[in-house]
Amino acid sequence: MKIVINKNIYFELGLAFYFCGVIFAWYLQGLGLIPQFFDIGFVFFVSFFLIYTSLFNNKIELLFERFKIYSYIVSFGFFILVIVAFFYSDFKVIIFCLVFYIAYLLFLVIDIRHNKVGLPYAFFSTLLCLFFYIQIDDVGESFSGGRISVSEEIHAYGIIAYCCVFSLCGYASITRNAKEDFSFFIFEVIGILLLILIIILTGVRSPIFGLLFCVFIYAFKSYRARHLIAFSHKLMLLCGFFLLTLYMSSDLLFRLESFYEFLINGVNTFLNTGSGYDDAGLTRVSNREYGFDLFADNILFGAGYKYEWLDFPLLQVFSDMGIFFGISYMLLFFMLPILFSIRNFNTPNVYGFISICYIANMPRLFLHGQPYDWQHLIYVIPVLSFLTINSNKKFIKDNK
Repeated sequence: MKIVINKNIYFELGLAFYFCGVIFAWYLQGLGLIPQFFDIGFVFFVSFFLIYTSLFNNKIELLFERFKIYSYIVSFGFFILVIVAFFYSDFKVIIFCLVFYIAYLLFLVIDIRHNKVGLPYAFFSTLLCLFFYIQIDDVGESFSGGRISVSEEIHAYGIIAYCCVFSLCGYASITRNAKEDFSFFIFEVIGILLLILIIILTGVRSPIFGLLFCVFIYAFKSYRARHLIAFSHKLMLLCGFFLLTLYMSSDLLFRLESFYEFLINGVNTFLNTGSGYDDAGLTRVSNREYGFDLFADNILFGAGYKYEWLDFPLLQVFSDMGIFFGISYMLLFFMLPILFSIRNFNTPNVYGFISICYIANMPRLFLHGQPYDWQHLIYVIPVLSFLTINSNKKFIKDNK
């Protein structure tokens, strides 16, 4: 008997590795199966292989058909960044550019009509994120401690939290059906709660926007499909939440209270309300003011590549490279992607999923890391690929 596997499963598993596989890679690294510094490479190799396997036979033909003017603009942007990174001997960024240019071309040949994102992606990505629980020493003790990561050597709290946000995007993109079995809904809620718990344990505040955005879309779609109407279903959920609260009791409440206080202090620091400050928030405010001053003193050509880490990627581009490069970066990484994502986040195909991913991660451009890092390329590049596809008049005409 011949077993036929839907190619779309490979596609969804590939996306799960692309967005959330780094936690699993750290687990393999802890077992000694992956050398140090090869974790990200392993993730992208597996994800690219799976996505390529899911594609249909006309990949080269599609690539030439869709490689239009917009592709030359994106290619030129990669080329400029590679030249600048080479001049400053930043070979890590050069590797990132090469890897994500491959990702750009790979997403460019995805068949929008056949490749979907739904429950399999949500399941696979959640499973990858749950390797976080395997790597921490004691889940119970972690509720009463500080920020939690997978090990003492890896303090990538933000990466872990945003992996969970990427997984939540899968739940938000699931197409709801009123005739679905309620047991699926229960498993989905459990998965969402476990992901939210990981975000709280990491103690990272910026993913809260993406978390709330995804949960709101998921709840709205579920309500519209009448998943939450039946009284018996509501009673089952309430009993489950009550038992979970009893089990974790004071430790869980203490963690939630601490996280809420941490969040409020951060907002108060950013808004300078005069009550509730924290050191991390003060550092960001100071970096922001310094970045604006740096840009004002070097408007045309900037202060230099990676002159100062500001934890404000959009501002750092302007202060590093000047107004012309800054506007180009903002156009490609923020303005065009956000317009595309707002227009398409509710579509039932892969457009909708990628748009949800971008909107949920977009605050990182204002709050996290350096502008040339893989952590930003990972959610921007798929949108740029689909922007390129969408700009193809023949593609639009065929889909109409």
